[in-house]
Amino acid sequence: MQLTTTDGQEIIADRMNTKLYTFLGRAAFNHIFITAEQRGSQRIGSFVWGHNKAYPEMAAYMVAYNYPRDLDALVVPASDLEAFYTSEVVLGQDYVPEEWQ
Repeated sequence: MQLTTTDGQEIIADRMNTKLYTFLGRAAFNHIFITAEQRGSQRIGSFVWGHNKAYPEMAAYMVAYNYPRDLDALVVPASDLEAFYTSEVVLGQDYVPEEWQ
């Protein structure tokens, strides 16, 4: 997939750098992670959260074309929780809607 970021940067999201994650009972944390750089075991990249309007189409494409995926996980990793709660969608809100929990 060829993507354009909000700042106009072009990104190629392929099977080598992109993975789909879903969580049972924690749909707010569903996301696609696109790795831009690997430093040892640390991956640096971008999240496309489930509430993003592009997410459904991207996720369907990834499933159809056998991208790596981790589906229906029971636990959201601490790093994903931190990324979500410091993302622009959550910052500045007084609460997290119940359907996101």
